Amino acid sequence: MCKFSLSISFTSGLFEQFLSTLPTLLVQIISHSAQIDHIPAAVTPILKAIKRAACQKQSSLQDQLQNELLNIFSLIPRVSAVLQRDMLEIVYRLDHFTDKQLNKIVLLSRSPAVLIENIAYILEILQHRLIRLSSPSPTEVNQYFTLLFSTALGQNQKELSSLPNQSDLNSLHLSGGMQGTRVLFSTQSTTTTRHCQIVKVVCSLLTSWPNTSQVQIFMDRLLCDLLERYALLSEETALGVINIGNAVDIHKLYMSQVTIYLTHLCHNVLHQLKYMNDTENSIWLHTNQCDELWHSAITFLKLPTHAMSQLLADSI
Repeated sequence: MCKFSLSISFTSGLFEQFLSTLPTLLVQIISHSAQIDHIPAAVTPILKAIKRAACQKQSSLQDQLQNELLNIFSLIPRVSAVLQRDMLEIVYRLDHFTDKQLNKIVLLSRSPAVLIENIAYILEILQHRLIRLSSPSPTEVNQYFTLLFSTALGQNQKELSSLPNQSDLNSLHLSGGMQGTRVLFSTQSTTTTRHCQIVKVVCSLLTSWPNTSQVQIFMDRLLCDLLERYALLSEETALGVINIGNAVDIHKLYMSQVTIYLTHLCHNVLHQLKYMNDTENSIWLHTNQCDELWHSAITFLKLPTHAMSQLLADSI
């Protein structure tokens, strides 16, 4: 009986040790595959084994999965859309995430090689994972809302800080020398709708969060910090900021300074876009992003639909 027990223990230990090698094996197989179409078939059963073992909370596997998660995320753009989805499912059973791991998801959202549907999928997984917990920790909730906010911005703080004339405008902004945040519009015409769709995904998740006031308070803090820090935003960031304000009804939050900041931003957006429209060889009417930005600003300011044509004809 004693020998039988020792045998089971030994076998179980070997099996757990084997499982812990699978995340590294997965990374190695995909890393050494030259092309997307030539990812070995062995990847699928490895993923299934990892997900099944993760469900059983195998501690050694969990630890190794945490260690390899950044590498796994880095490989997502290299694989097919179906395999992307399978790899992203791994995160559902992990106990926690670092800020660095979540920031990698933000970077994936900007990669054209990763389907928007798969970005929506990973964000939905993370939200469902939190909601199913009876009482998620404040740190986890803060991490998740920060992830959504960062995803909707399209640019990180370093990129925003390096926008042309940002430092000079910030001085005026902080001293009250200019009225609100302005937008730096791209001089290159683009018809991409990717960021517009990403923003819609984020806003949909924010509005589906069960505690509306919790969302408003978190977004108010994040928006306030951003709009007080930067006097100049990119098109992508402005689109994300205004749409978040619309989605969470930030104007309903009592004594929110953000409503004033966003009102100034929306007025500036409409003024700037009208000026661009009046300028010869204007490009903005031919870009989805600017068109979305125009509509979002009007929505926030609660202007009637017919005001759009009026703004094009008259001065705001």
